[in-house]
Amino acid sequence: MRKGLEGYGWYTYEVFSRMCRMFPENEYLFLFDRAFDKRFLFTEKVKAQVVPPPARHPVLFTTWFELSIPFVLNQFRPDIFISPDGFCSLRFRGKTLLVIHDLAYLHFPESIPANQLSYYRKYMPLFINRADMIVAISEATAADIERAGGSEARAKTTVVYNGTREVFRPLSKDQIKDARQKWTGGRPYFLFVGALQPRKNIVRLVKAYEQFRSSTSENFPLILAGRMAWNSNELKQAIETSPFRSDIILPGHIEESEIHLLVGSAVAQVYVSLLEGFGLPVVEAFQAGVPVITSNISSMAEIGANASYLVSPYDVPEIALAMKSVASDFGMRESLIQKGLHKAKDFNWDKTAAQIHSLISR
Repeated sequence: MRKGLEGYGWYTYEVFSRMCRMFPENEYLFLFDRAFDKRFLFTEKVKAQVVPPPARHPVLFTTWFELSIPFVLNQFRPDIFISPDGFCSLRFRGKTLLVIHDLAYLHFPESIPANQLSYYRKYMPLFINRADMIVAISEATAADIERAGGSEARAKTTVVYNGTREVFRPLSKDQIKDARQKWTGGRPYFLFVGALQPRKNIVRLVKAYEQFRSSTSENFPLILAGRMAWNSNELKQAIETSPFRSDIILPGHIEESEIHLLVGSAVAQVYVSLLEGFGLPVVEAFQAGVPVITSNISSMAEIGANASYLVSPYDVPEIALAMKSVASDFGMRESLIQKGLHKAKDFNWDKTAAQIHSLISR
């Protein structure tokens, strides 16, 4: 059922599957913009309706949220409309809770297609003003909400952290051996998990990997696990021209049945993104008992504080040094693993669902 879910899809699934089971006294109406899997009807208290058109570009965003959604909601008259994907309806006059994951357009407008950027610039401040309550998934995102909407927006914003999938856990030696044999012929490896797009800073990661390989005898491969997304020409060129091209592995999207094995068998998760609303792969690695090298900016500094090796994502030599240190210093590795396992306990989807339910129950 969850094949291919990413980002907002995972968030929606994890929060509402739990909310429905934890608070069965409520009735729930799920609105989909296309045909849906019946297993999303988590309990008998869940009803669902397909509301056209499929919203996949700005014109259809507007149609869906400003025409289709208010039409349906005015029929059902819910106590509250929860929008988990960062947009809401300006025309629906009922109580609205808006979940905002990030406001990347404020930081990297050049990386966003022009029609989407125009939509975000016009509508996001309006959505922020319209919402009765806002959930931000990190303090970093809450700060951006204040930047976009002012102090009044921040006053109605509550930070509610994400959880992490239970499938991530420390692996046995045999599991690690088997996974490494599958992916790298048995060699330890560094790992990045996520969409391969400019904001993820993969070009600098590749350059740092080259410096790591040039400065050590370790021949650890680098696995970049995720779909090749937009504006990827520079990344493709960096990979193809790398002197270590044969050791840069691109497995594409990893299925749910294998992702915990890939993450749990890594020497370290190297996640040096330039901006994240939360940085879920960081917490997934914590929970899997894997050291994390991540950025000292945005939400990653917040989520990874005191449990990861923090580096400037703009400093290639610093990233390379972190990779070398984690690869060679057993004591550092073990310290990061233990700190990460402890930090992972702060992030739980049951807690997320309960906090959001508490907000809507006010």
